[in-house]
Amino acid sequence: MTEAEVIIFRGTLRGHTDKVTAISTNNNPNIMVSSSHDKTLIVWRIRKDSNPCAFPTLRLTGHSEIISDAVLSSHGEHVISSSWDGELRLWNITNGHTKRRFVGHTNQVLSVSLFDDSVIASGGRDNTVRVWNAWGQCMATLDGDGENGHTDWVSCVRFIPAETPRLVTAAWDGSVRVWDLDMSNKGALVKSFATSGHEGRVNAVALPPDGSVIASVGNDGVVIIWDMEGGVKLYEFDVGCVVLAMCFSPNRFWLSVATEDRVIVWDLESKKVLEELEVKKITDFSSLACV
Repeated sequence: MTEAEVIIFRGTLRGHTDKVTAISTNNNPNIMVSSSHDKTLIVWRIRKDSNPCAFPTLRLTGHSEIISDAVLSSHGEHVISSSWDGELRLWNITNGHTKRRFVGHTNQVLSVSLFDDSVIASGGRDNTVRVWNAWGQCMATLDGDGENGHTDWVSCVRFIPAETPRLVTAAWDGSVRVWDLDMSNKGALVKSFATSGHEGRVNAVALPPDGSVIASVGNDGVVIIWDMEGGVKLYEFDVGCVVLAMCFSPNRFWLSVATEDRVIVWDLESKKVLEELEVKKITDFSSLACV
């Protein structure tokens, strides 16, 4: 890692009163959104020349249960959230109002993803993946009743960067699956990585900007890198504990994985650990500032 690539701690952002479940950014370097067990989302304004480096500007309220995931639109005017109350919500982050509710899951919704600001995918405890248009209409349901659907909770859904919508899903049935979302075939399964992958629950999947590989993590503590086109395992590394989340760098072939107490940054080209960032676990949220 060169001097220009040193990872520097900038500060702790205070606003939520319970565990944070997701953070979303987009092409606008001045904004991000977070979701939480406190049933709210917070819109943050990022300022590179200040300490702290971001300020809460708006709190979004309306969900009646834990918010599990959130995604900012590319234009930065809306955010879509998933919740344990069984719904998705599309929010206007200028005024904080709910623009649209997405109702269809029969249990908690665990993950949401957005493609081209017009196609939305969600996964939940009803073992289904649902595909929606921006008007809140469910266009397809991918479930275990078919030959290739998931048979346990769908923990993560992520769109593949491409011209046409394709989706990667992960579930507690131990599988990672890739779907072609051409609505003429109602979401055909392209490939499944279930046979030689994780032992136990898969918690998350992530893709680099070029969509060339898929990374998956689970309760077995193993991070697996899959070849997108061949559907084969390229390599894996053992973190040694449950991995909860991960993301790729937008401009380097780096992967950050999060456990309960640290964040590990891997250089996937050299297959070396660049940094291990210890996270101070917060157990008392009563002192955190609210907006």
